[in-house]
Amino acid sequence: MLSSASYTWIAALALGTLVFLAALLAFILIQRVVGVAVTRYVERRQRLLLPLVLRSLADPEALPRLERELRLFDHALVLDMLMHLAIDVREEDGTDIVRLCGRLGLLEREIHCLSALRSRARRRAAANLGLLRQASAIATLLELLEDRNTNVRLAAIDALADIRCHQGLVALIPWLGDEEPAVDWRVQEALSRGGCDVGPQVIRFLSRTQDPRAQAAAVHVLRWVNPEKAVVRLCAFARDPSPTLRIQVARGLAAIGTERCAAALHDMLSDASPDVRAAALQGLGALGRAASVGGVRAALADESRSVRSQAARSLVDFGHVGIAALLRPPAGPRNRTRPNLVPEAVPRPAGRSTA
Repeated sequence: MLSSASYTWIAALALGTLVFLAALLAFILIQRVVGVAVTRYVERRQRLLLPLVLRSLADPEALPRLERELRLFDHALVLDMLMHLAIDVREEDGTDIVRLCGRLGLLEREIHCLSALRSRARRRAAANLGLLRQASAIATLLELLEDRNTNVRLAAIDALADIRCHQGLVALIPWLGDEEPAVDWRVQEALSRGGCDVGPQVIRFLSRTQDPRAQAAAVHVLRWVNPEKAVVRLCAFARDPSPTLRIQVARGLAAIGTERCAAALHDMLSDASPDVRAAALQGLGALGRAASVGGVRAALADESRSVRSQAARSLVDFGHVGIAALLRPPAGPRNRTRPNLVPEAVPRPAGRSTA
């Protein structure tokens, strides 16, 4: 039998549970009501502001009316509208959008957001400034390359690529071969599609760095920055003192695959490093040009076992022509004196007859 105090505690616990559940339900309902109200308010303001925004883009004289209609939280709505329009006209002239953002003070606000505490705000501001192609934000975007958040760094790289300013793209070159693979690949993409020939600066970086990862990234960029000059620029490093760099050059030439690349790879078969010779053989096998079969077959007599093995694999890559060359006996004197394995007949003594 429980005491009256125990019943009192049980009743209080049950009452407290009911109060907590009622408060939780009320909070959910209030949140739902507030969310619906905010959504409806935003939709109503968007319907009101969108025609004014479009009219202000077409006619600068209509801007004062838009400014009179703006309320406290409407700047974020207008910025969102302008960013959607900037995405639609990304490959066209967005001067009117930039002009309107500047008149409304949105550009300064986004540049200020690059230093915000929240990483989401920094990432969003970088993406918006990239869409608007604001060269005035390059200095702050370059500071974001050292941000602790990888997504913010990627957004800053994309923004610098969208701005297409030679200064910003050159500043990305030292980040080739970054420890973060996503950053490394995004820098390569930005330099390749930035629209500026940063080849001389990449060559200078390539001649100074000793990091194999950075060398591979720089060689990849040289292939796409200016494809017409890529072969000449890569061939300039075919005799570089670093064997690692020469290997990357051989791979880059094989990826381009022109006749001049095949000739350069053939010249690299006489390289002092067996690793470089093997890389050149691999590239010639990947190209599969019949004119290179003779040079690859000659490498079967190389002093390095790895080079001979790679030469055999490359000949197989050539197909029937290469396989036939691989199975052909090595060149040399054909009429060699073979040892007589059959014993000669022993002469019998004279005057002895056979039985």
